[in-house]
Amino acid sequence: MPSPFPHVLANFSSLKSLKLKDCQLHGEFPVSIFQLPNLEALDISYNFYLSGFIPDLHWGCQLSGPITYSFENLTQLISLQLYYNNLQGKIPSSIWELKDLEFLDLSWNNLSGTVDLHKLKKLRMLDLAFDNISFASKADINATLPKLSILGLDSCNLHEFPKFLAYASRLEDIDLSHNNIKGSVPMWMWNGSRESLFYMDLSHNFLTGFENKQINLPLPKLIDLDISSNQLKTKLPSPPPSMYYYNISYNFLIGEIQSICSVRFLVILDLSNNSLNGTIPSCVGNMDYLSFLNLRKNKLVGMIPHAYPKGCMLEIIDLSENRLQGPTPRSLANCTKLEYLNLAHNQILDGFPFWLSELTKLKVVILKSNKFYGSIEAYQSQFNFSYMHIMDLSYNSFNGKLPCKLLQSLHTMEVITRQERLEYMTIQALDPFDNVYMEFEVYDMKLMNKGTEREHSKVPFALMQIDFSNNKFEGHIPDLIGDLKSLILLNLSSNVLTGSIPPSLANLTLLESLDLSQNKLSGEIPLKLAQLTFLSYFNVSNNQLSGPIPQGSQFNTFSIDSFTMNEGLCGSPLPKKCTNVGDNLPLPPSPHEKFGEESLFNSEWKFVLIGIGVGFFIGIVLGNLIIDEKSMWFLHYSERMAKGWKRLGSH
Repeated sequence: MPSPFPHVLANFSSLKSLKLKDCQLHGEFPVSIFQLPNLEALDISYNFYLSGFIPDLHWGCQLSGPITYSFENLTQLISLQLYYNNLQGKIPSSIWELKDLEFLDLSWNNLSGTVDLHKLKKLRMLDLAFDNISFASKADINATLPKLSILGLDSCNLHEFPKFLAYASRLEDIDLSHNNIKGSVPMWMWNGSRESLFYMDLSHNFLTGFENKQINLPLPKLIDLDISSNQLKTKLPSPPPSMYYYNISYNFLIGEIQSICSVRFLVILDLSNNSLNGTIPSCVGNMDYLSFLNLRKNKLVGMIPHAYPKGCMLEIIDLSENRLQGPTPRSLANCTKLEYLNLAHNQILDGFPFWLSELTKLKVVILKSNKFYGSIEAYQSQFNFSYMHIMDLSYNSFNGKLPCKLLQSLHTMEVITRQERLEYMTIQALDPFDNVYMEFEVYDMKLMNKGTEREHSKVPFALMQIDFSNNKFEGHIPDLIGDLKSLILLNLSSNVLTGSIPPSLANLTLLESLDLSQNKLSGEIPLKLAQLTFLSYFNVSNNQLSGPIPQGSQFNTFSIDSFTMNEGLCGSPLPKKCTNVGDNLPLPPSPHEKFGEESLFNSEWKFVLIGIGVGFFIGIVLGNLIIDEKSMWFLHYSERMAKGWKRLGSH
């Protein structure tokens, strides 16, 4: 039927079913078809030249309440999918009688009950995630499920491994995460019948080890293994050579990590938050696809591997909270995709790694709590940190002036970007098998936030932070910091900074935390800082400041601790009152107050007074022109001026 879509069909109000699949129709599809009151089925697929759009009809089911329907008469049912609803109550027992059922998905509801699988011999996919279930003991033993390939039982309140898994020989995808499974992983989870297994997630349980202390996993095709957030007290299990995602973080693993070198295709490697020791093997720099390397919070020693070849794929490196020494490897400059580098809390002895400026995609650099030293500004004439969001150099021995050239290169911090929804920093890692990119929210860091070090499991894309605290920086705070308008956290505390607080900091309208304490700053606190309406943490204690503390807005919420050890400061919240003339003058109006009622009233008076002055001048100089026939305009204006005088008198 190679013709335009027949719009006349939109007039058939009794139409229940319309199927025009693969008919070579073209032209515009009428939206009014979707408004037919009795339409139940519509199929216009494979008409490649049809255009138009589907209106938002809120078709999501959002079914709620119990499943009261009996399925016993649907003897030939192959697929039943009721996922992502708000169904409650017991799962009908009649479902377990559907012998021809191949696909069963009741996930993301609030269902409960006993699962009896022994009659479902044809089952290929079973997903009961986020349902509160248990398995019938008889069925759990006898259910062979020879065709089952996908099993989703995450967040099901399970307390042990389901026994039928020992006989499900064709499983490709197993998810048992976020349960209460305790003890050791049984041997039959790794037996030879698992040759088809690609994906296994056992994370967020209470597993303590592997039966018979087996750490070699005989799963030749396994590419994705997550056993994170358990209680494993064993050596690092050797991953299969085909693995590309390996996450065994947040356990109690011991021993060295050399076994990872046998894996050629690793993309994501997360061994963080364990007790692993020894050195970092040099192979991590030569893995062709490795994008994410997280060895944080272990007991690793020695130097960071120095061999990173050109074409290095690393995007995230987190080696923080170890015992690493030596300099930062210069060859990391070959990792041109690097976005995140965290070396915090080690014993690295080096000058500022100026070559980081060559990595134009860098968003996060955290070098805090090491032994970095020297002047930053002296290294080169130009920096390029255009995409930087977070730079933390705190708790080191950097000295000299604050690095103006580096600050001038932080171009992303100069622009306030409006976001309609909260977005988080992500990376895109290449899947070596499908040659496609996968997106992960994998940033995980500790940052000093409002006077407290806080853990960030994922970081908002809008978070902009500079922390140069606890170093030996000296000299003035440069005015150009006021150009970094998207800054949210700024910490320059515990240095040797002198001079005054630049009023340009009032340009940082998104600033939530400002810490300038423990320096030698003098002069007054700029009154304009009271215009920072998002400022919830402010600390200038232990300086040499003087004059009145700004009043109003956020400054009324700061405690006395924010201003102590400044002998010249006065005003609330300090007990010292301001006595000098002008100390208690009102603050200049904030941008939000300039258009308030009082401001408009004052502006009106100004215009009246200006009008009086101008009118008086015109009256004296041009009085003799009234008799001129061209003076009608002046007469009209004089009449308006008289009304102004009358209005003034009424006030």
